[in-house]
Amino acid sequence: MQPVILATTSRSLLFQAMTEEILENDGVLCRPSRSCVLCGQEGETAYGGLRDRLFAAPGVWSIRWCGGCRLAWLDPRPLAGEVSKLYREYYTHSQEGTNPHWVRDLKQFLKKATLRVWLGYSDSEPDLLQWLVGAALGMVPAVRDIVELSVMCLPGSSRGRLLDVGCGSGLFLSAMRQLGWEVWGLEPDPAAAEVVRRRGFPVVQAAVEEAELPAEGFDAVTMNHVIEHVIDPVAALVRCAQATRPGGSVVLTTPNWDSLLHQRFKASWRGLEPPRHLWIFTPASLAACAERAGLAVKLVRTSARSASWIWQESRQIARDGCAPGGSPSEATVLERLRGAWLQFKEDVARHVAQVGEEIVLVATKP
Repeated sequence: MQPVILATTSRSLLFQAMTEEILENDGVLCRPSRSCVLCGQEGETAYGGLRDRLFAAPGVWSIRWCGGCRLAWLDPRPLAGEVSKLYREYYTHSQEGTNPHWVRDLKQFLKKATLRVWLGYSDSEPDLLQWLVGAALGMVPAVRDIVELSVMCLPGSSRGRLLDVGCGSGLFLSAMRQLGWEVWGLEPDPAAAEVVRRRGFPVVQAAVEEAELPAEGFDAVTMNHVIEHVIDPVAALVRCAQATRPGGSVVLTTPNWDSLLHQRFKASWRGLEPPRHLWIFTPASLAACAERAGLAVKLVRTSARSASWIWQESRQIARDGCAPGGSPSEATVLERLRGAWLQFKEDVARHVAQVGEEIVLVATKP
């Protein structure tokens, strides 16, 4: 009998799983991952001898690169049952920040004003002050970018049932419920999923490729910095497409291999995050994965919203070899100003070339 190849599994990954040996990498069982998931060609080693610079997960890792498909990936790749060993100190169940109330209130006012005017998140007419503030802020590209991504580029007119894949502690679910969405979460980390349940949100605890989700049950599916963590990105996107109604949206964000700061910091770039980032995409390779999953790509762009802290962390990794806890050391006022200036420059540059720190992809289900 011939083996059955599931439509939700990339052929190259299945071939590797059947033919390549299992090896132990400092206590983590892995398979060699030499071939590109999109074309099957053997990739070149871009970086080698990498260790976790954030949470001291075990193992020594390489990053391979396919110049034809413009896709990078972790080599070796952990087995699915071993992935949890890489997240023992991770921050998936963090809570809100500790900003003073007046800072949070001001940010909320500015965000709501911009969302009302530019993305239609309003059930009533805004007052004149709110309209003027929102209109003015939305005309600043960097501000509008940040506000759009706070709702994963979903307009108010599309409100319905939302699934957030890799929902962490549920902060995004809480924000979107307040804006009128019916929200669900999907989270493989048991501790994070428990936090979401305590917050009162329905959550499916599973990896996205294995999750039991209602077919065509959601108007929108979001994956905010999740696709780089999954074992098989095409299979994950197929599952998202199956869960989305026809005409619904699938929205992704992920680190950008082509970013200015990766070009600057190379192996010390924060966006690599070995060994948790199994894939590093370019805009072209992310779009190719989405199209292979049967989605219609409507928009691929980049964002500079994270450039300041990515610069701080990458600089610390380059200097000290690590950024413990996944955050930079306390920055001076001068360093903060320098980071803001770099973010401004990257935001300008992203309008000329796809060099922002994050890729933003918006697709629909045909």
